[in-house]
Amino acid sequence: MTSTITPTSAPGVELTDTHEFLNRELTWLSFNERVLHEALDERTPLLERVRFLSIFTSNLDEFYMKRVGGLKRQIVAGVASLSVDGMTAAQQMAAIREAVIPMLNRQAACWKDQIQPALAEHGIHVLKWNQMTDSERDFANDYFHRQVFPVVNPLAVDPGHPFPFLSNLSLSLGVKLAHKGQAEALFARVKVPEVLPRWLYLDLPESQGQFRFVSLMEVIRHNLDALFRGMEVLSVTPFQVTRNADVERDEEDAEDLLVLIAQELRERRFARIVRLEHDPSADPWTISFLKRELELNDQDVYELPGELDYTGLGPIVDLELPELKYTPWTPRVPVPLVDEDADI
Repeated sequence: MTSTITPTSAPGVELTDTHEFLNRELTWLSFNERVLHEALDERTPLLERVRFLSIFTSNLDEFYMKRVGGLKRQIVAGVASLSVDGMTAAQQMAAIREAVIPMLNRQAACWKDQIQPALAEHGIHVLKWNQMTDSERDFANDYFHRQVFPVVNPLAVDPGHPFPFLSNLSLSLGVKLAHKGQAEALFARVKVPEVLPRWLYLDLPESQGQFRFVSLMEVIRHNLDALFRGMEVLSVTPFQVTRNADVERDEEDAEDLLVLIAQELRERRFARIVRLEHDPSADPWTISFLKRELELNDQDVYELPGELDYTGLGPIVDLELPELKYTPWTPRVPVPLVDEDADI
């Protein structure tokens, strides 16, 4: 459980005013906002801006796993102690959400309005399905049947099949289904395979000199008929969950540290979900269903105006375009140490 540290003061100095202290969760978010600023800064090389979007998301994921997870445990346990700046765990949760949402909006605006157009100017195109040519759609469909279909496992929820397990930070499609001719809606979850790149490079002869990508989620979304034959797809909701990674452990009394770590990793795998993220096209019925099954409230649900997961942009960041990256730094050996036999 996250502990509250009472600050010490110099002799004769009383620090009793909570306004004299900064909240540790909000100051961490301020740090991550500076990471986001590197992506917003037009002086940063283009592909490095994409990398900073990814780093910002990765940092925020860890923040929710550990910091928000710890606050969630305090609330469930009924801990009444205040932070050094005088806030309860619930108040900190509200302040975190208020601080994070504007950052997510800035991140999405930067990606859509600045970085994507700039990438296109350099021949790097991040496409939606309706922006692809017929030959690119054929390429993507063929990739789905050869590479994706064998490793994807759709799971439906009905009286005979319970709600499926959702692993931490896994990307999923929540599919609202119905048997043809019937009105009753069913829920199915399709997990985006983690063994495949999140972005598919459309490597076709006619795209020479161009780098054209489509997300793996988009490819799966437009091939759902192959997964649900005889069913009618009513809506598709991309979503992602984050699980609590703030688990208790006693390293001092552990007989075997390796066993302790293995146990902690198992506990993390099945820990409580602390955040649900979805895109703006989400179906309200699906979100209500997920909130009920995952025991979440409105404050745990985030509508992301941009990509669900910027950490998967590695195939784009790793393009061999040195002019769009920082100049590699080559260290220089001090002259006195050039001689390998020199005595330091």
